Amino acid sequence: KIQKNINLLPFNTLRTNTIAEYFLEAKTREDLIEGKKFSITKNLPIFILAGGSNLAIVKEKIEGLVVKNNYLKLEVIKETKPFGFKISIAFSKNKQYMSVVFSKTLYLFLK
Repeated sequence: KIQKNINLLPFNTLRTNTIAEYFLEAKTREDLIEGKKFSITKNLPIFILAGGSNLAIVKEKIEGLVVKNNYLKLEVIKETKPFGFKISIAFSKNKQYMSVVFSKTLYLFLK
């Protein structure tokens, strides 16, 4: 569901108070499509917010639609423990993105 004037404080590690003019937390493919259609209809720019770490937002308000992307379908192709902690290597279903997950805490996305 697209919401208006949402504080992004819980979505960035630096905990800056920034307001999104419009905000969508996308959990499905359909959510992403809804966000794109909404932005086209209202002629709005889209800002994609991933994990929020290492992100410094210095504006008081982000104009347009902020999409918190929580949708990513990955298929694990290999798991290993070379250094005593688990590393998982996964690809998105369409093979466009590869993810390397270190102990379920650090994600590295490669395109």
